Amino acid sequence: MFLKQIGIKDPNYLLKISVNPIVDLNKFINTASENNQSFELLKLMVENGDIKKIVEDKVMSKSYSHYLITISTTNKNHVKETVEPILNFLNKSSFYSRVQKQEINNIESKIKANDDIIAQIDGFLNNFTKKTDSSQNIKSDKLVYYNENTQLNDAIETKNKLISEKGYLRLQLVSADKIIKDNSTTLNIENTKSINGKLKFILPFLFIFIFILIHFFISFYKKQAEKANQN
Repeated sequence: MFLKQIGIKDPNYLLKISVNPIVDLNKFINTASENNQSFELLKLMVENGDIKKIVEDKVMSKSYSHYLITISTTNKNHVKETVEPILNFLNKSSFYSRVQKQEINNIESKIKANDDIIAQIDGFLNNFTKKTDSSQNIKSDKLVYYNENTQLNDAIETKNKLISEKGYLRLQLVSADKIIKDNSTTLNIENTKSINGKLKFILPFLFIFIFILIHFFISFYKKQAEKANQN
């Protein structure tokens, strides 16, 4: 009844739905490095254990952003029959809808703050350029002195970092249009685990085994019948 309510027309062919995190070690470390406390905790955990076990731990897996949703069915299906109803159900969560709105607000606020800081840096660089141009003949021998003491290089480097971060935030904003966004969907992969798809190799041996078993049973029965007749 639940599966029909979320839009799956024929749930009888649905066997299993599993959700597993996709471990991205580089992103995991980069995310932890942004928070000093988390990064120190991660270093402590690595020193006392295996990194593979740590990243695959169920508690740690809650912090991952990418997951693999596997839907097992008894027959072929289409995106509109299974994938879309499940994703639509997940995207209708009232709690995560509020989280999504707040996340979008945070990204937009961060972009605006970066724009303000970049504008301030541009103003500082323009003022510096004007002062340098107006007194080029007088202070040309002191340009290196100004460069070192006004931290001009740091200002330019900070601006470049803010521009890069702004680009990253805009990509995050594009990805935030859905609570759960499907990156890719692959349909109708044949399950080859266990004996699935291998019956054409197994059945001949099974029939031979059954034939030998029946032949052995008939021979045994005949021998027992002969002994009974002799007695």
